[in-house]
Amino acid sequence: MSWIYVAVGIVCLLALQALRGVLSLVIPVNRPRLSSRPDERVVGGYDLVLAAEQDLAELGFEGPTWLIDDSRQADAAMVRVHAVFRHREQNVLAWLAPPVDLSQPNVPLVYYTTALQ
Repeated sequence: MSWIYVAVGIVCLLALQALRGVLSLVIPVNRPRLSSRPDERVVGGYDLVLAAEQDLAELGFEGPTWLIDDSRQADAAMVRVHAVFRHREQNVLAWLAPPVDLSQPNVPLVYYTTALQ
């Protein structure tokens, strides 16, 4: 019966070490700054953002407001430039970024956010 207590103790120690490893991860913080319309060289797929800008304007979105994140080192997995559009009546933000999916290189990254009621 005492070997069960030893086995349970070892399992608990392993679970505690796994939890400690997860809690020690560093979560990166983005600190984007407002910017005027960036140069075409900074934004990858700039022509795609302009085409999406026209489509969003037809849907009633205003903007864009440009956000550039220079707070961290450039990384291939990090999107540095966002164009943010606002729909005043529906209180929705549309975030546009250069394409990130290589299987669809001509489709910009778009996601929408809204305030919770």
